[in-house]
Amino acid sequence: MKAKVVILMLLLFLFTVFIYQNATENTGIIFFFWSIYLPKIVLLVLTLVLGVIIGLIIATMINRKQVRKTKEKGMLPKEAEKIELKKKDEDKINNKL
Repeated sequence: MKAKVVILMLLLFLFTVFIYQNATENTGIIFFFWSIYLPKIVLLVLTLVLGVIIGLIIATMINRKQVRKTKEKGMLPKEAEKIELKKKDEDKINNKL
């Protein structure tokens, strides 16, 4: 299996264990004028889902910015990335000399 899949499965397992160990009591949430009481398991799952959604939105925004930047140069994202890495390596070599 790929490393990402293994890490994802491990994190999911750890999250599941954490949820079951902390799922027994109700928790109150106060936000401005609202107060809600719900089981910790629901709160933890909602927090996980919200975190994943925010992470995906940020990753998409960064990816779009990179694609737009490379389209302006007339290159594909991977080609532009390789060229930038070569420039950084050349700069490091020149700075050492």
